Amino acid sequence: DSCLFLSTTLNDSLYLTKTTLDFDTLWQKRYYHCYIGEAILTENNSIVYAGCVYDSAYTGDYRRGLVFKVDSAGNEQWHSFIGVHSDYNLFHSLTQTYDGSYIAGGVSYKYTYGDLYMARVDSNGNYKWDWRFVHPNAWEYEFGVVGIIPQKDSTFIAIGSYGNDDINPYYDLRFIKFKINKQPVLDTLYKLDKIGRASCRERV
Repeated sequence: DSCLFLSTTLNDSLYLTKTTLDFDTLWQKRYYHCYIGEAILTENNSIVYAGCVYDSAYTGDYRRGLVFKVDSAGNEQWHSFIGVHSDYNLFHSLTQTYDGSYIAGGVSYKYTYGDLYMARVDSNGNYKWDWRFVHPNAWEYEFGVVGIIPQKDSTFIAIGSYGNDDINPYYDLRFIKFKINKQPVLDTLYKLDKIGRASCRERV
């Protein structure tokens, strides 16, 4: 049906609203105590979200990665929590793969100031794998995987970003080409200054 889905985060909770093309509200539902990084529209107007869920049982900024799916009526179909509360996992990006599974990309602060982080769940939300990439300089913050691009050869390119103004006025971009089973094909680090000029620094 012709409609719009509007997502917003208010007081750390996700609200999803379905409207007509004239913005007349059909329904609105509230979901997790969470942050949403990206959402994609799938078959039958279902929506898959990726982000993180905050764990209210603990004080501080405890969170787990979150991927979940709702149908066109806003009913949750499945959810997958990635990691435990102390992993500090957060997803910014999401893509659907050629076999119907989903790969979410973001950042994990479990071990350092931030590692590039990805996880895959199947079409029913079952956990398949997660994958962590440590920055060569562990003292730089990581913004995480900001995009995952499917390729015609059935591989994927993940785009990661690093940076910390307190330590280094420069920023790094990391391009990771990989297969769906986590097999790396290419891993390249680019140095990027504040005005956006990039230079290939090293192969990782």
